[in-house]
Amino acid sequence: MTSCKLIIKNVRKNIRDYLIYFLTLMISVSVFYAFNSISDQPAFSEMGMTKTLLYDQLGILLSTLTVLIAVVLAFLIIYANQFLLKRRKKELGLYMVLGMKKGRISRIFAGETFCVGVIALVTGLCLGVALSQGISLVALKLFAIELSKFRLVFSMGAFQKTVLCFAVIFLLVMTFNVWSVSSVQLIDLLTAGRKNETSQNRSCLLPVLLFLVSLACILSSGVMFYRNGILPSRENRSFQVAGILLVAGTFIFFYSLSTVFVQILRANSNIYLRGLNTFLVRQIGSKIRTNYFIMTIVCGLL
Repeated sequence: MTSCKLIIKNVRKNIRDYLIYFLTLMISVSVFYAFNSISDQPAFSEMGMTKTLLYDQLGILLSTLTVLIAVVLAFLIIYANQFLLKRRKKELGLYMVLGMKKGRISRIFAGETFCVGVIALVTGLCLGVALSQGISLVALKLFAIELSKFRLVFSMGAFQKTVLCFAVIFLLVMTFNVWSVSSVQLIDLLTAGRKNETSQNRSCLLPVLLFLVSLACILSSGVMFYRNGILPSRENRSFQVAGILLVAGTFIFFYSLSTVFVQILRANSNIYLRGLNTFLVRQIGSKIRTNYFIMTIVCGLL
């Protein structure tokens, strides 16, 4: 069987496993395109002087946030790819047992992700074009511009940025796939599906204190944003301080959440000691501890 036929057959066979990867790529592309296409709405060119100055300031802020969104989307796509690779490790190990070289296995897996990526890119752009029209309507309403001036727009600039960003991220993903498959051992591929999350025994006092500190940081940042607004300025550094508190608080929150989660359920023996809940609670806690960084990234995107 040729590699192309094997790639198409594997994509069809593992459609459920690829669904989470496809949805992540599609939503990422649509959001990125819609976010970058707001400034191309012709109705914004007919605003007054005050609104134009405010719009220019928002444009600078959006340009900065575009870079941050691209970084966040890169983490999300790489995480979805890791999830997919973990689900497929046993199958890739069977290919190796049958005598297939690691180089060909890497090319097959890269070809599968490339096929899904191209479909997700096209679908995401179509969804992004539709989503951008709704965002433009909301933006016009916020700037008190007559909705009769609204026009359906396809932003070539946003299209080029989206394709370029997607290509760079996808190139990183493909490189990571080839490296992962080439460096992994056969025993790890065959036993990947039977590995449990590791549970660490550590002091409970420090995670609880960190959890309380994270709540204080998040609440403080919310109060600062509420009082001073969400636009940065050179005269007032409260925006930067609130942003740092929010990022640090979110990171510490998920870092300490697993221990606090386990301790709260362990305090209720009727729930914790019922059936297999003891094992289940520890596995969920370990899963949170393993993925606390990506959970922080997801919250950053939201």
